Amino acid sequence: MTTLNIRPEKPEDRTEIATLIARTYMGAGARTIEVAGQLRDLNKDSLGFIAEAEGHAKAYALFTPLDIKDSSEKTLLLTPLAIDTLDETVDVENFLKEVILKVKESSFNTVVVYGSEEMYAPYGFKKAEDLNLKSNIDVADAVLMALEIHKTQGGEIIYPDFLKS
Repeated sequence: MTTLNIRPEKPEDRTEIATLIARTYMGAGARTIEVAGQLRDLNKDSLGFIAEAEGHAKAYALFTPLDIKDSSEKTLLLTPLAIDTLDETVDVENFLKEVILKVKESSFNTVVVYGSEEMYAPYGFKKAEDLNLKSNIDVADAVLMALEIHKTQGGEIIYPDFLKS
């Protein structure tokens, strides 16, 4: 496996991030790149992480704060998660574990992601409903998963309108 240096993203990383997203999401790449930019612009407290090796970005994860209806709590939305699909030596599991450790240092109560139980359960994610979290959007063929960092009261996660379409 390639040894990765994981660090916060910088504005000058945007081109490489877009390339990673395009490779990961292929046909949906352009829309995912657009959404990543909108999420980054939505909240200055977004946490983006780059994994680099040999001077090139190999993985990317963006965590964006979202409100929970009628609560002072906030959750972090993990999307996108992008990996260099041309480099089979990238250790996706280690990257995800490392960025989750970095996020656990924050004051946010939870991290949420739409995906499969099989992919996210090994990292401590549960079905969001088990933590009394629900969403104001539906995503076909995906389960809302949540990782509790600090005790949460739960509630309805308020997604921005641009994610509802």
